[in-house]
Amino acid sequence: MPWIESHGDGHRVAWRTGGRGSPIAKGETFPTLAEAKGELRARKELARTRRPTSRLVVPWSEVRTRWLAFLAEQGRTLAYRTQAKETLERCTADWTTTADATPSSMAKLKVGPWRIAKACLRWARIYLSQDVDAGAIGRRPHRTTTKPQPDLLTEAQVAELVAKAERLGGLSGRALAHLVSTYGHRPQSLAMLRIEKIELGERPRMTFPVKSGDTHRHPILPETAELLARLIGDRKEGPLLLDPLGKAWTSGAKASAWFWHQVGADTDEKDKAKRKPAIGIYQLKCYAISLMLERKLDLKTIASITGHRTPAVILRYARTNETRQLAALSALAAHQATDNRAPQVPPTEAVTS
Repeated sequence: MPWIESHGDGHRVAWRTGGRGSPIAKGETFPTLAEAKGELRARKELARTRRPTSRLVVPWSEVRTRWLAFLAEQGRTLAYRTQAKETLERCTADWTTTADATPSSMAKLKVGPWRIAKACLRWARIYLSQDVDAGAIGRRPHRTTTKPQPDLLTEAQVAELVAKAERLGGLSGRALAHLVSTYGHRPQSLAMLRIEKIELGERPRMTFPVKSGDTHRHPILPETAELLARLIGDRKEGPLLLDPLGKAWTSGAKASAWFWHQVGADTDEKDKAKRKPAIGIYQLKCYAISLMLERKLDLKTIASITGHRTPAVILRYARTNETRQLAALSALAAHQATDNRAPQVPPTEAVTS
């Protein structure tokens, strides 16, 4: 799509002659911004109505195959590529080309399949110059409201996930799961955590970046200090946590994706119908925060550990489970059994004339 450039002589409209990386063409110069905006609107309308006749139409099945190969080159996991392939084959089976992706057909997809289809369509438009309706990938479908479920992990589940993270990712994988499930840190903060910010003295502490761009510092438990000391070893500086290939995590999203597809996925059950839903790393974060709330810690103290700027956000991560629900009902029943006093009715005053 075209855009407006400003320079000393005025304003002019520029646009790319093809896809990403193609040469840039520039129109005439206008002394006022209003005139340039007029040409900009005209060129946008022209780009929407013009259909190049020399465009090579690639079948949708071949687009899927090429996109999955592109994902493999980018280092995406086999589990993600398999899931993406199965999702596209199931949800877009009646598509012949990318032109079949209309706003109405995309709106029928759920959020997960819609994201995968959108990523494939955007790649086809940029790298294969295919005809893709901008309205089909421009809006996100409405989220379907679901009933809140008691999805808090148990202590045994967390211990199993931490052990599995160590089997698949070594000490770095164990440290990632341990820090999230103990302190409720964001995966992005842990991906940016540096060895220089870890203090392993008599009073072990850690300093980590937070979402606001600032840093937080808090003490750590002896168990955490021992684990981090083994993880650091002889290293003096650099990123603390590494991926299974020994490289630094480039983002928290990639660490979360690895945990979801490798650690949290149920790979023991061969029958797909009997597999349990995958457990994400944010469920470990909810476990840590819910445990702190259960210990009656105030929100400000919890926020100083998790790294949240607003303490009220902490309540969004509160979760429960059936065990806690039964404990709450038992406490309520015990309270009602001991507090069986009749309500005190204030005596009525005599009315005198």
